[in-house]
Amino acid sequence: MRSGSILESVPLEVDGKTYTYHHLTVDIAPLPLLHWLNEQTLYPKVYWQQRCGQVERAAVGCVMTLPHVPELGANTPPHVRFFGGKQFGSQPISSTWDPFPECAFWLPQFEVVQEPGRTYLLIHDLSEEPNSGVMQQLNFEIRERTQALPNLKERRDVPSLDHWELLIARALYQIEEGLLEKVVLARKTHYMAQEKLDPFILLDFLKKKALKSALFGFQLTEDAAFIGSTPEQLYRRQGLHLQTDALAGTRPRGNTEEENLRIQEELLTNLKEKREFSFVKQFIQTALEPLCTEMHWDPYDRVVPTTHVQHIHNKLMVLLKPEITDRKLIDTLHPTPALGGKPRAEALEFLMREEPFDRGWYGAPLGWISSQEADIAVGIRSALIRGQELELFAGTGIVKGSQALREWEELEHKITPFKQLFL
Repeated sequence: MRSGSILESVPLEVDGKTYTYHHLTVDIAPLPLLHWLNEQTLYPKVYWQQRCGQVERAAVGCVMTLPHVPELGANTPPHVRFFGGKQFGSQPISSTWDPFPECAFWLPQFEVVQEPGRTYLLIHDLSEEPNSGVMQQLNFEIRERTQALPNLKERRDVPSLDHWELLIARALYQIEEGLLEKVVLARKTHYMAQEKLDPFILLDFLKKKALKSALFGFQLTEDAAFIGSTPEQLYRRQGLHLQTDALAGTRPRGNTEEENLRIQEELLTNLKEKREFSFVKQFIQTALEPLCTEMHWDPYDRVVPTTHVQHIHNKLMVLLKPEITDRKLIDTLHPTPALGGKPRAEALEFLMREEPFDRGWYGAPLGWISSQEADIAVGIRSALIRGQELELFAGTGIVKGSQALREWEELEHKITPFKQLFL
């Protein structure tokens, strides 16, 4: 650990209240952050790597928790980041997701930031007299663990394939009747491991294979964690400048570059996939128009590859009105038709009535928020870990022309990165 610590006391403005806030910044040597998290005894633990992998964050402990998306005053220091998320829907969260709440954002006690050329530790404190020995709660003696992942057994799909076919038929009937244009149905695949699963070791394996995805891990207790490698960014905000993605339509990756190009061309010209993508793009534009003063899409839709699948993608750049908060942005944008369906209210009602499990934080908005920036992703390509239990989540958009078996195969492609870790 290097010298150069900086102690500051400044106001912290959260939800219209002002707190006495102290922070300490300490430059440190670069760390393997996922292994560092494994050595810590404070909870909750968070790992966050932004898409494209330029900045990693690891945080432990908590000095303030909020049951809603925070609204931070403009004078709040920009390094103050609240991490967290909220559930996908509005129904009470089930015991399956215990201890994950319906919504929680928290200011960690310790955060390590690793960016090109610098690694540093932030210590946050809201007490009247900061404890000079607080860093003794951290462990910097790191053991890099390289053990193989345990085998998985006892696979169980919810819904089962038979139930899935019935759900698809019900959804297509609603679409045929004009009650829905699209609905995103999901599946939960449950496994039991031979021994307790370590979420950050699992995430470390996943990180080696991630492509154009944000990596996240939220471990709230010793036995409960939610992790993933998501290609979908709800939005990234820097000041009043916001970037968001339209992402929909799915095909597997090809085995050769020639096959990839053929699949990409088919994806971009397929009428069903184009219709599904247009729903997402139109929704985002309509939702954000009242919140912004400028709006610019990329001129062309493109195909973006992830580890095992690829999607149609476009990027929207927006200049927000000054009064727009992150709470407003999340409520406005989530869920997009890529996660819920269209029309949104009718699609969500269908899911609440028909889907046989609680999505919890799957497909939910999660990430971090500060006064000057925010990075909010969508919790897809994800897994809930509870001791020896592993639950993998995947969803697929159902529109006119969807076929149950083909959509089931798409779900398999989407959970392949997790399954392959255990082979």
